[in-house]
Amino acid sequence: SNVMVEVFAPGVACLSLGFVNVYFLGKRGEPWFMVDAGLPGKFEAIRAAAEERYGTNARPEAILLTHGHPDHVGSALA
Repeated sequence: SNVMVEVFAPGVACLSLGFVNVYFLGKRGEPWFMVDAGLPGKFEAIRAAAEERYGTNARPEAILLTHGHPDHVGSALA
């Protein structure tokens, strides 16, 4: 895969999208959460990272948004 996810600890990983990061919290096979959703148009990269980490068609239990700036919420709806 061309998606680079850095794992910090079991159940904690980060996808860097330039100057914005998306965090994945949770282990494969268990409910998981996403922190922030990157810029608009980054959905495909986020989805690819999530599927690589959690399996095909993986969906988070929730997306936790740290604040409402476009670089943090841009791909949340997608």
